[in-house]
Amino acid sequence: MLDIDAIDRKLLAALQADGRVPHAHLARQVGLTPPAVLERVRKLEERGVITGYRALIDPKHLGYGLRVYIAVTLARHQENAIGAFLEALSAFPQIVAHHHVTGRFDFILHGYFEDVPDLEQFIAHRLTALPVIDRAETFLALSGRDAGCPPLATIGEFDEAPAPRATRTRTRSKEKENMN
Repeated sequence: MLDIDAIDRKLLAALQADGRVPHAHLARQVGLTPPAVLERVRKLEERGVITGYRALIDPKHLGYGLRVYIAVTLARHQENAIGAFLEALSAFPQIVAHHHVTGRFDFILHGYFEDVPDLEQFIAHRLTALPVIDRAETFLALSGRDAGCPPLATIGEFDEAPAPRATRTRTRSKEKENMN
């Protein structure tokens, strides 16, 4: 894990909440000058902590009414079969994320489709037409939210680690005095 201090965490939490927040506003939030904030953000980008900025678009407004998860089992598990599958996935814009997983499935795909006939067309004529696919099981999301990294404001305190608690030490003679 990279060394990220409390100020970096505050910057990341603010950018995670609003990637377009002006550096002057960030500076006020963390108590630094705008040039210092700009330098810290640049370093976080260079180190790969911040991987990009993007607009989050509601898929329903683009006609994608179904959020779908597809569990895929491959027919073969050799490296070339996995590579062929991953290469084929890049041709499917409906699939926005995929994860190689443990358990009874090999991959979990996350995709958006217009409607059930659109999903059926994809599964029957595109996905299961791939020779490396043994089985695919589909799950329709009824509700939920999409998210990347958990919001930093909820997974850790911004302040430095608390100071250790003061402990009381007593000698035997002090304990005896108190008993009398």
